Amino acid sequence: MKKTFFDAMGAGVFIGLGCFAFVSVDSRIAGAVFFCLGLYSVLFFGVPLYTGRCAYALDKDTHQTPKRLLTMFLGNCVGILLLGLMSLSMKDKALTAASMFSSKIQKSLIETLFSSALCGVCVYIATNAWNKINGAERALGVLLAVPTFILAGFEHCIADVFYMTTYIGVNGFKDILPSLGFIFLATIGNTLGAIIFHNLLNGFEFSKKA
Repeated sequence: MKKTFFDAMGAGVFIGLGCFAFVSVDSRIAGAVFFCLGLYSVLFFGVPLYTGRCAYALDKDTHQTPKRLLTMFLGNCVGILLLGLMSLSMKDKALTAASMFSSKIQKSLIETLFSSALCGVCVYIATNAWNKINGAERALGVLLAVPTFILAGFEHCIADVFYMTTYIGVNGFKDILPSLGFIFLATIGNTLGAIIFHNLLNGFEFSKKA
């Protein structure tokens, strides 16, 4: 499990780089495209990202046990939290990211769950395209799915740890409970969206184990 944790930290760092890219440009469209670096790097280097693996939690033959998934999640969070802390030394980026998270924690419970569930579907599409397609076109899943969930305002629980870190760093710990509650809901939504979509498709035999 130690290797899984440290590999997952690497995945968190990659997603954090995507967050950095997103808050560094004025255009949301350009930022959404540059954010793809995060998931592309995760898939290219084969490091475990919770939102890319949680879809298989109910599959007995994929070894994605609750303990392994929890290890991945914690490793992802530690990795991206380090990037979030680094962003605090870059005032403009930190303020942009903090402002984004401020609007996120204003969402209702239902909106957070639904938007994060749809993000889980998008990540599932991207990772399956990578696993099932050969050649350079395998990256198209990432290039299409990632900007879709970003521009649509869907919530990715690991990326949101980056924004939460900057928000707390800028504003202090006064909103720590609603912030952690938001991350928890986003994680539940990502997980349910990916699991339900995977098993729905598998039930209709449109997909096989990735």
